[in-house]
Amino acid sequence: MRVFLDSIAEHNETFRGLFKRSRQEAQNDNNALSLALKAVRNQNVILSTDLDATRKEVRDIKAALSKDFDNKLADIRNELLEFRVETLGQLSSLSTNLTELIAFLTKGSDDKKGEGSSSRPQPPPDNQSRSSGGNGGSGNRAEEQSRYRGGS
Repeated sequence: MRVFLDSIAEHNETFRGLFKRSRQEAQNDNNALSLALKAVRNQNVILSTDLDATRKEVRDIKAALSKDFDNKLADIRNELLEFRVETLGQLSSLSTNLTELIAFLTKGSDDKKGEGSSSRPQPPPDNQSRSSGGNGGSGNRAEEQSRYRGGS
């Protein structure tokens, strides 16, 4: 029975050693997980800080772009208003000039009606000596050609 008790005591020591190693491994794993968790928390803090900084930067960029956009939009509106004013001025000037032209043409037409002119246009001054007939007064083509060449 002594052998049996010694065997049980030996098994008991073996199991105690296994339990002790198991607890030590569990403690080591626990410490490793704790360190890993702390590292994750630190990374989370860093990422949160970076995220906040990025959000602030995005807000600043949006504000700057919005300001630039508003300024450019105001410039475009001013240019459009100036263009409208200039165009209305030119339209008014054109209207005045057109009115004067119509008045001039109407007056000229009234003057011609008063002179009793015909509806046919008058020949140019160098052709007034010719008759309005087909080949020009004398009918002598050779004479006309010599006149053009510088002859008498």
